[in-house]
Amino acid sequence: MTGFYTRAKLQLQKQTIDAYLDGEEKEKVRLSRELHDGIAQDLLALHFTLKKENVSAESLNEIDKIGIDIRNLSHQLM
Repeated sequence: MTGFYTRAKLQLQKQTIDAYLDGEEKEKVRLSRELHDGIAQDLLALHFTLKKENVSAESLNEIDKIGIDIRNLSHQLM
């Protein structure tokens, strides 16, 4: 009987770990989408708005660099 309980306990631990890892992976995907589809798109809109208002090229370049960093982070999470 002890072997049965040990196997059952190990199986339950494996299921718990698998569920945890699955949740972690889903959260990474969610964050990645939020970064890419949310924040990166907002920065792009900001870039174009500021460009229309003749903001310095240096400032626009900084916004572009931030956008690239966000996109890279998003891809790393995927």
